[in-house]
Amino acid sequence: MPDHKVAPMTKRNEGITAVRQAGGDVQGQALVWNHIMAVIDSLVLKCAVKLEIFDVIHRHGRPISLPEIAAALPSSCFSQPTLRRFMRYLSHMRLVLDHDGDDEREPSFTLSPAAAAYLVKGSKLSLTSFVQILLDKNFLEPFTPSTSASPAEVTSRLSS
Repeated sequence: MPDHKVAPMTKRNEGITAVRQAGGDVQGQALVWNHIMAVIDSLVLKCAVKLEIFDVIHRHGRPISLPEIAAALPSSCFSQPTLRRFMRYLSHMRLVLDHDGDDEREPSFTLSPAAAAYLVKGSKLSLTSFVQILLDKNFLEPFTPSTSASPAEVTSRLSS
């Protein structure tokens, strides 16, 4: 494992150079990007649970196309291209399986085993309530410091 000890920085570029020489640049960037993108994953999951997309796919009982998903959602929820991107992201998260269509067929989607077990409301093992509670704005508020709060105030809110 590379040694990541860096001498005190006198200039920003010297610090970056020291990290690169220690072999941590790509790994460090990957770590930070994974943490940044984890927020997006959580928001996409929250949205999918709130819109009951997993339930729509489950009730359909067979691969479901984008127009069929769109028809089951609230009317002005997503445009077709946005819904396609959203479903592709759920596929990237391995929560739905994307059955790519050809030039004439629309892509269709089914639930992954994990989504079928844990993200369908009413399932014995459903975690949808947990998703909604943990990603609720009131639950997350203590972790979102206001710009006027001092570090001591933020720490106090988190520890209470």
